[in-house]
Amino acid sequence: MAMVLDLGRLMRLPSIWGFDMRRIWVLVFVSGLLVGCGGESAPVFVERSTFLPDADDRPGSVMFGPDGVSLVAESQPSDEVLVWDVEGWEVTARLAGHSGWVGDVAFSSTGLVGSASERDLSARVWDPVSGEALWVWEFPEPEDSNLRVVFSPDGSLFAVSGSSSIRVWSVDSGELVYELSGDVFMLDMAFSPDGELLYAAADDDRVLVWDLSVGEVVHELELAADTDPVLGLSADGSVLATSPSRSEFVLWDTTTWEEVGRLLAPEVEEGEDPYLLGGAEFSPDGSMVVSAGRRGILVWDVESGEVVFEETDSLEGAFEAVFSPDSERIAVSEFRAGFTLWERNPEG
Repeated sequence: MAMVLDLGRLMRLPSIWGFDMRRIWVLVFVSGLLVGCGGESAPVFVERSTFLPDADDRPGSVMFGPDGVSLVAESQPSDEVLVWDVEGWEVTARLAGHSGWVGDVAFSSTGLVGSASERDLSARVWDPVSGEALWVWEFPEPEDSNLRVVFSPDGSLFAVSGSSSIRVWSVDSGELVYELSGDVFMLDMAFSPDGELLYAAADDDRVLVWDLSVGEVVHELELAADTDPVLGLSADGSVLATSPSRSEFVLWDTTTWEEVGRLLAPEVEEGEDPYLLGGAEFSPDGSMVVSAGRRGILVWDVESGEVVFEETDSLEGAFEAVFSPDSERIAVSEFRAGFTLWERNPEG
């Protein structure tokens, strides 16, 4: 006869028969004998694959396409934009046309690719199927060294930041429809789900919220001193993440603008490398946030604020980490190195 013991009662004990009760144990009486089966709880994500491209195709910024299989990446140190199939790590498109290092890339919800280069002072929207640039826009003056690009959720608008202004073009007509001047360097951006608002992280410890219908700032979120000019926005637009340091994120309610949570990196021992986290990427289902940094990647549960996954052993510093559209995968680029693909563990 087999009998499963009350785990809840057992877990209230510090130890039993020498077993460490911080682990999860299944205790079963079989033929009068006590059998213990256990171990660390299953990880939330497991490694699916790793890939090291040729030296000329090493990745920088990355983003999943709407199909969840295509991954666009700037190619370092070349000036190409590559589209990869993550199932076999084959290049499905080489988008050549920039004459300098590409600063950032993005996929639209319609499958187009956007890129910008501060070296050749241009931004482009590509058709990855034909490999042709649909639009090429040149900047009238030198830009700063960190350009960011983003499409609106419906794919109709394409925005480029990296100076004291943000330029927004129509993907259909190629016309410059908005030029938003903040008189301050602006870096990370995010569109609201309806495409009517544009959030921009400024380097003077503010987030500026632009109403595109009138071209004006309708809200300024004042942040702590020395806040990094990065941000992340949940897919439903209800929560904004900012970074007061390279080891934590603050979560804001975008309706009340009250702080609703904090995501903290684990403490490091003296002498160990700090996390030096980059941007905050929300999972499309809104339940998680991932960030990449010098030590690897961290994934938090948004509701509890707890770290639910950490990978530092296999990554020699992570440049960017992004979720797939179904929130089931995370792609990680190691700067000028390779890719690692993680997927949800069904047992996690």
